[in-house]
Amino acid sequence: MHAAQTALPSPTQPDPVHTINPNACKEPAAFVLRNPKMRKILLALFIGCTLLAIAGCSNKPRVLASPQVLIQSLALTQNGGADTRLLLHNFSNVPLTFVRLDVSFRIQGKLAAQIDLPMEMEIPAESPDNINTTIEIPESLRSALAASLPLPYTLEGTISTRKPRRRFEFIYRGVLNPTPGVAGAWR
Repeated sequence: MHAAQTALPSPTQPDPVHTINPNACKEPAAFVLRNPKMRKILLALFIGCTLLAIAGCSNKPRVLASPQVLIQSLALTQNGGADTRLLLHNFSNVPLTFVRLDVSFRIQGKLAAQIDLPMEMEIPAESPDNINTTIEIPESLRSALAASLPLPYTLEGTISTRKPRRRFEFIYRGVLNPTPGVAGAWR
């Protein structure tokens, strides 16, 4: 036999690598518990599953962030008012029930309207909702609005919630751009 050749087990001798221990299947738990590597693997699995279970039970911290109001659209009406769509955004990670919106609306620094809206509106966590209202625009500002130019505006006031009972102060500065093809409308 050459050195490169290996001896094959004879058909009368069992192959030590492929031999099945007949007692190993009778007591698998004893085999696992007696084997130190298997004990370490089982302990690691147990600790990992326990930590995952504990992590799944923890609650996310409750964050009450200040809500925000902005004007989504504004359209002048024939009777001296403006149909206004406000967007109220709840940035908190819990739902909030809004009960009052008290806002000063200024166009180019001049008071355009005082908006005082009682409401009962629940907004889910981290979600916006629309509020439609009609406001009265002073005649002095209506003539400035006739130019259909971009309108820098400011909303400043408070938003009150019932659940939880809080009062949030806010200031929002934005610009309303003329709606293309629609006279007397901005968005």
